[in-house]
Amino acid sequence: MSSGRPDTGSRWFRPGEATVSDSAWLPAPVGINARRWVTRDACRTALVAVHSVVAGQRLLDIVGLIESDLRVQTVYTQAPSAFGGGVAALLRSAGVLEIPWQQAIAHTFDLAVASGYNGLDDLHAPVMVLPHGAVVVDARARIESGIHATAS
Repeated sequence: MSSGRPDTGSRWFRPGEATVSDSAWLPAPVGINARRWVTRDACRTALVAVHSVVAGQRLLDIVGLIESDLRVQTVYTQAPSAFGGGVAALLRSAGVLEIPWQQAIAHTFDLAVASGYNGLDDLHAPVMVLPHGAVVVDARARIESGIHATAS
């Protein structure tokens, strides 16, 4: 392309149809043309940055609360991580709107939600990092067993 930007095509990505790569940007409710993709005025856009399958499973549980608000448009991306194997398949099976990492770091979001730290400095959004894995299991075990942290 002469503009240097990848061709975005004229249709939405459909789960199972293709894999998302950094070579093609997808039409999504982000960037300067975001208004054409949203169905309500004054929508906010949240980016969910998934670093690993374990983190992604945790985020899918939590992000349902955000997605239930019709004023929030949610977009997912696979964040850079040494533990990223299987993330693309997880997001595809969840049927979420996924954009490439390079597209995610090129746009501004109202909120980014993650469960890991790698690459978050490249995002243009306030970031909320949620725990996952052993931390969550440990906290649940404490609550279920009646052990509560007390202030000194």
